[in-house]
Amino acid sequence: MWVTLTRKAKWYEGTLHPEEALNRQQAIRFYTINNAYILFRDDQVGSLEAGKRADLAVLDTDILSCPLDAIKDIQVLKTYFDGKLVFERK
Repeated sequence: MWVTLTRKAKWYEGTLHPEEALNRQQAIRFYTINNAYILFRDDQVGSLEAGKRADLAVLDTDILSCPLDAIKDIQVLKTYFDGKLVFERK
């Protein structure tokens, strides 16, 4: 997601098409509901709504308010698939 927001890459010194950078809210939609839509599964996944599968990740940092460069270091604490805990960082 950091690359999507900053348009920077490890292997490139500059910025890759900065006009294509997304803001944080757009990037979250890009990786969630938009991908579900592309897969024709937006009625089942992609957002937390009644009647949809509860697939979500709990992060160690608030992705909406942390410094931009901190995003690349965010860790997943827990992952839920269909409402069931499937991963927990120890």
